[in-house]
Amino acid sequence: MTLEIKALGFPQFFLGGQKTDLALRKGVALLVYMVEARAPVGRDVLATLLWPDADQEDSRARLRRTLYKVRTAFGADIIEADRDRLQFSRHLEVTCDAYDFEAACNRGEFGVAARSYPSDYLSGFALDDCSEFEDWAFYRREALRSRLINALERLVEESLDEDKSRDAITAATRLLSLDPLSEIRAAPPHPSATPCWQPRGGRASIYHLCEAFTG
Repeated sequence: MTLEIKALGFPQFFLGGQKTDLALRKGVALLVYMVEARAPVGRDVLATLLWPDADQEDSRARLRRTLYKVRTAFGADIIEADRDRLQFSRHLEVTCDAYDFEAACNRGEFGVAARSYPSDYLSGFALDDCSEFEDWAFYRREALRSRLINALERLVEESLDEDKSRDAITAATRLLSLDPLSEIRAAPPHPSATPCWQPRGGRASIYHLCEAFTG
């Protein structure tokens, strides 16, 4: 059975293709952190991360209650636990859309990567009482966003090279909303572009590219 974790956008969970509504913020954070770890995670690590103001005994007790509620929500033992560590069940295939996005970037499939990134990492989700988790999520979000910007830059360049002006302007418009100062490798001006696009020094402003194609 597959456990699918969608972390690009507000987090969602699907077990065996069926969506599971997990109305438990600490439970959501627990699963997201575990899937990113890609290895067993210590109980004390998770307890401290999610209940930073509690002592060890209390935080461990809260972790046990959260694990019980997660199991109840999914109706299955998706987490295996021993005295010291937690990991996803070995009977599950666990996937995450953030992994799929990064894999597409690594393969150079920039169009696939851009389409697989609907929104920023954990968009709309926060744990205000867990500063360490929020810091971790922030840096992960920024890293993925940076890869998206790079993928869009490459996608614009490839589209221009292949004379696909519509694909280029679609990617460029999205890129402009993410990074107005972005630049791409300059290519010869497309016949449909207005004269305002004047690449300099081998680089071209994405703002001027959008302006050139839209007039």
